[in-house]
Amino acid sequence: MIIDGLLLFSNAQDLTALAAGVATPSTNIIDFSQNRDFGPTGPFKVFAECGTLPMADTETATGTATEASGAVTGIAVASGGAGYSSAPVVTISGGAGAEATATVENGVVTGFTVTAGGAGYTSAPTVTVAAPPDPTMDVAVQISQDGSDWDTLEEFPGIDLTALAQRTPFLVRAKPAFSNTLYRYMRLTYTASVALDVGTVTAGINLDVPANVPYPRNYVA
Repeated sequence: MIIDGLLLFSNAQDLTALAAGVATPSTNIIDFSQNRDFGPTGPFKVFAECGTLPMADTETATGTATEASGAVTGIAVASGGAGYSSAPVVTISGGAGAEATATVENGVVTGFTVTAGGAGYTSAPTVTVAAPPDPTMDVAVQISQDGSDWDTLEEFPGIDLTALAQRTPFLVRAKPAFSNTLYRYMRLTYTASVALDVGTVTAGINLDVPANVPYPRNYVA
């Protein structure tokens, strides 16, 4: 935990409550008690760190193909897998020229479509489905004048959750982007690429940060 004039504004938020692909606000909001300028002269850092490392329910899908007269005629879903944010690549081996695409719903492969039957298959071919991608999370810093209408001040997209370390900040901003408007409230939003099994995050803002204080894992200097 960073202790350096720290003002904490989110305490151990449960990331498993995040719906995949939906921006979820931090559970608590900073109220500065007065409107302030978030301009380039403000010496503060916004950060977030994981108390419990987030892990996604990811599993590679599998399929079973059928063959007739040397061509692939269909692929059935043997296991839909989990954690897919887009349709995975499907590879068919054992002959030549067969191709197929996958359909994904709610992170699970629900079906395959054979787009080319190919030729030279003497038995049911082997179907290989690409593994789901490593889970990521987008984090945004938002500010507001009234606590209801929010503007995005800074975005940190595609943070690789598998690369995080426990109790180590994964989002640090020395000076948020310049704003000509005075704002009173600040919060973060979290958007996970897939649903998470476990994970908690704590976010905060340091309002008095000497320039020589090192912060590990800086994504933005």
